[in-house]
Amino acid sequence: MRTQGSNVHVRVDVTGYVVDPGALHTITPTRIANTSGSNQTGSIAGNLQKDGIYNIGVPFELVPAGATAVVVNVVAVKPGGGGHLVVYGDIDGTALTPPPATSTINFIDGRNIASGAIVELPADRLINVAVSGASTGFILDIVGYLMPIE
Repeated sequence: MRTQGSNVHVRVDVTGYVVDPGALHTITPTRIANTSGSNQTGSIAGNLQKDGIYNIGVPFELVPAGATAVVVNVVAVKPGGGGHLVVYGDIDGTALTPPPATSTINFIDGRNIASGAIVELPADRLINVAVSGASTGFILDIVGYLMPIE
């Protein structure tokens, strides 16, 4: 990290790790959700709204059965103010699993920002996205997955 002329505060959250590198399988990054502009992809139309929880299915064509987690890139696009997104697995199978207390990505008004994350992949293959604060455009790319080592 390099700064010029002023102090910077940095916060780092560890969201996961891979013990055995054979468990991680990278893929060509593939967009499964894009709510912004004319390039919309996936089942969510328009910006994610404040206090909403949205569900995104992970296709078998990208991630095989038996995968335990996905490696994703999350982007908040042109947020309408400050807030954060939490990207997490639908662990209870209801498509409404409450979000964990930590954020995946924090955003401010008008500035696009991206972050990587490892997200648990439950049996229903749904990833939930919870919005706190302002509405925002949203992009989700899958870049890999984790498989159990036998």
